[in-house]
Amino acid sequence: MQNATTKKDLLDNILRTIDNISEWTGKIFSFLIPISVLVILFEIFTRQFNISQIFTLELSEMLFGATFVMGGAYALKLGSHVTVDIIWTRLSPRKQAIVDLITSVFFFLFVGILIWKGWDAAVRAFVLNERTQSPWSPIQWPIRMVIPIGAFLMLLQGLVKYAKDIRRLAGKGEPQ
Repeated sequence: MQNATTKKDLLDNILRTIDNISEWTGKIFSFLIPISVLVILFEIFTRQFNISQIFTLELSEMLFGATFVMGGAYALKLGSHVTVDIIWTRLSPRKQAIVDLITSVFFFLFVGILIWKGWDAAVRAFVLNERTQSPWSPIQWPIRMVIPIGAFLMLLQGLVKYAKDIRRLAGKGEPQ
């Protein structure tokens, strides 16, 4: 009996750790939003004096992209991704778990492709030293690397959700 309890405690600790990683990553990357706003405001301000900045559009796109990709696991933890609430909320917790477990196949397929193709794109950008076509011409591999990293974090959080759904289906509730 103690061995089963120890395994359950270990699993609960792993699930909590992944939840914490997702939460902290989401909160840390949320600080890029005000930075993005400042970059855009800087562009607006300098444009008033006919001094357009080359880097502001690309930089704001990179910052917003990193925010959304790295915040994906946090959104999954909070249950903020798109669902068909009009149907799902009318289901019992057990049926909600069944629906979530069935649809998780699509989630894991999507995230797996993001990791695979995102990694390929990041490595290719690094090896070829890819840059944008703008006059600023920043290197591309750092922002492209955000995609597989963010997708991996979403994969981990998806596994946590999967484990919680299995527990909910079994009538055991959330981990302690």
